[in-house]
Amino acid sequence: MHERCDSAQSPPKELVFVEIADHLLKGIDWPALAEKCSLTLRETQLAQRFALGEDRADTAAHLEISLATVKFHTRHLYAKLMVHNRTELILRLLTIHLAMGK
Repeated sequence: MHERCDSAQSPPKELVFVEIADHLLKGIDWPALAEKCSLTLRETQLAQRFALGEDRADTAAHLEISLATVKFHTRHLYAKLMVHNRTELILRLLTIHLAMGK
């Protein structure tokens, strides 16, 4: 007798989303996305670091810039992509990536 698919233990939906997003984010062609969205090099770097799950302080340390500089460029990044927070940013990046067909 076959086991039903719905009787198997499934991971939490949140975990599945995170794993799918992580897989898709690794495949982003950052230079092409930056060009399509008119992002500066610094905005692109921030988007990449945020996509990796870094917070602003870690991003500032990694890029060797001040937290104020991170905040400045984050405001511009959010405005260009018409988002209000990091979750919306990640969803927008994934949407653009998928629309680009890469």
